[in-house]
Amino acid sequence: MSTDLNLLPHPQRVTLHESLQEDDHNTPALLIRPDGRYLAMYTKHNSDKMTRYRISTAPHESVNWGPHQVFDWATIGSNFNVTYSNLFY
Repeated sequence: MSTDLNLLPHPQRVTLHESLQEDDHNTPALLIRPDGRYLAMYTKHNSDKMTRYRISTAPHESVNWGPHQVFDWATIGSNFNVTYSNLFY
């Protein structure tokens, strides 16, 4: 999944995750954290219980990202697949 991030004076394309199906459900939700780093959260289209996310490595900088991380909703007993990410702080 590649996303155009227009957060810089010169927009750049960033690949946050390889090999997700092409679908608007995979578009990341973005949140600016209190420390100024960006949180990008995304899911597949209702095909598993995994929420995927990455956090930018520097405040207000959207080119370099930390490692891909996953939260498995089944670990807290969810029986439902996930789709669309909506972030609120």
